[in-house]
Amino acid sequence: MNGTVNIRPIQPEDEAAVIELHENHYWRENCLLLNPDFYRWQFALPPDSAAAGGDQSVVAVEKGRLLSFLGVVPARASFRGRPLKAAHLITWLSAPEARGRGVGLLLMTYMAESFDFLFGRSVTPAALTIYQRLGFRYFANCNRWIGILDPDAALSLAVEPSSLSSRRVQARTIPAIDTARRINVSTALPSGAESLTARVLADSTAFDRTNDYLAWRYENHPYFDYRFLALGAPSNPDGIAVLRAEEEEGLMDVAQPVVASCLAPCTLGPAHRRKVARDHATRSAITTYRSGVPGAMASKG
Repeated sequence: MNGTVNIRPIQPEDEAAVIELHENHYWRENCLLLNPDFYRWQFALPPDSAAAGGDQSVVAVEKGRLLSFLGVVPARASFRGRPLKAAHLITWLSAPEARGRGVGLLLMTYMAESFDFLFGRSVTPAALTIYQRLGFRYFANCNRWIGILDPDAALSLAVEPSSLSSRRVQARTIPAIDTARRINVSTALPSGAESLTARVLADSTAFDRTNDYLAWRYENHPYFDYRFLALGAPSNPDGIAVLRAEEEEGLMDVAQPVVASCLAPCTLGPAHRRKVARDHATRSAITTYRSGVPGAMASKG
């Protein structure tokens, strides 16, 4: 590896090269980052990015040619109350001519030296080698909670319904419960979200869920429709869930509302979680599942 490669923060003049890189070398047919509105939301509008002047992604450049792009979203984090300089690693794409030359190692070394804590998912085998060389911790699987709220609705979405799929759906069906606790549903972020998450995450290593961050991530998402469910008063909730509802076409061409995600933080016990889900997702199914996600990593920080 020679010294002609420059690792630096992205500049406005890099935009055309970043677009070209993704048009020519992105591994999926559709790339959301080629949508200017989505790119701006993802990288320029997060609270810490906006406060720093916009997009905080990092690039590797050699003699004016873009070799690698790393999408970075800085965010506040803490380790048992101690603040950390942290960032989400959203996407990483390199040109074919950059591979095998040490450009990736140089770029990620720059990141490891610039932050206390880094987190990313969907790691390729080539990237995993670099992360592990730098001391990142790798999680081969991420456990996810699954709950079926309406077995008939879930089965109507099955590609090949069978007696086995029916048994699996029944095994995961959440029974209805009764509770007098009031659940508030709104498209607006509950004002007490930040104080609740601070209490829940006080002893954890985690990104801070500030009101600004949660509003950017869910309330102001450019495409997805999120709902906030608050147990108790929104100004001082006992628990919060974030749901994304979508209409999915089943085999009978009947649109079914599907809860695509149910996200922590949430101080609810299991009974209250079931109540939140059933009351506000009638004829729905939570489709998050336990799966072998390609991987997640965090720096030793």
